[in-house]
Amino acid sequence: MSDLRSSRLQVIAALKSKELSQSLLVFTTTARALAARANIMNALAIPVTHENFTRNWTAAGRSFSILLSTYPDVLYVSVQNKTLDRCYLNITSVGGYDLLDLSKVYDRDSQGFLDSIDDVAAYNAPDGAPPEFRSLVPTQDRNGISPADINADGVFLGPATFERRDPGQSGAVYAASLTVPVFNNTTAVPSERATLGFMTVVFNIHSLLGVTNDTMGLGDTGQVLLLGPESRLNRWNNASGRFAINGVTDNFQYILPPKNRPDIVLQTQPFSQYPKAYEAWNAAGGMGNYSSVDLDAKDGFGEQSSIGWVSPGFLSCGWLSR
Repeated sequence: MSDLRSSRLQVIAALKSKELSQSLLVFTTTARALAARANIMNALAIPVTHENFTRNWTAAGRSFSILLSTYPDVLYVSVQNKTLDRCYLNITSVGGYDLLDLSKVYDRDSQGFLDSIDDVAAYNAPDGAPPEFRSLVPTQDRNGISPADINADGVFLGPATFERRDPGQSGAVYAASLTVPVFNNTTAVPSERATLGFMTVVFNIHSLLGVTNDTMGLGDTGQVLLLGPESRLNRWNNASGRFAINGVTDNFQYILPPKNRPDIVLQTQPFSQYPKAYEAWNAAGGMGNYSSVDLDAKDGFGEQSSIGWVSPGFLSCGWLSR
């Protein structure tokens, strides 16, 4: 029986890790595709002192907003310079507008980007991101982030949570962002492409929550946990591709809210409080590709659990406990 339970936990852990990785890949692919738009690259290539600087960004914002309306999970986009100290474009999507009920903030006539049939495709946000998103945008909250931290895979920030305010709706919304470089794609050799600036894309991450909230096969007490380093960047070191830990006194945090304990999201704990977390990272050497099962362990809150885990190497570990 124990062999059957072990096999089941390890299989479910692997499947959950794959689902989370696939969801994250969708966000990464979307952010990269948006950052590769020619109108964004062209606008970033024009110096601030150029007479067409403002005109080009206005045109870029209009055409980009129409494209943005086809991505329902994108709530907000910011284009920033390559030193992360200035925003050139801030756009709130219709989805972000609705969730936050920003009808008192934006004026349709002066701030709405219209599509070909005069429907609002998105809103120009000259004052920057709505307060709910500002911790997700490096230029508006630089704490712990520098341009050197952002490679082609991007930097994952968040989550941030807020209550949806659109009329007739209720419930918590979780948002996170990916900040990716905007490269000069006119250079043939990818490794030699200059970074023109950065784009931050804020997503509604309900697809990730769908993975962690699905506890099928784990019984009534099952939990799906995603753990990461105690870092605002929520990921392994961008430069080395590793998340090195010095010992059990280092801390980790809960990246996403588990189904039955949403209050612990972004709560930190020392590895000494969750020995299996330390074992996973330590055995993987900070590089992932490690999985195991323990049917008689304790979780981070001292509760007896059967735990299966996988260390995939993007955000950190996909964990399962029951």
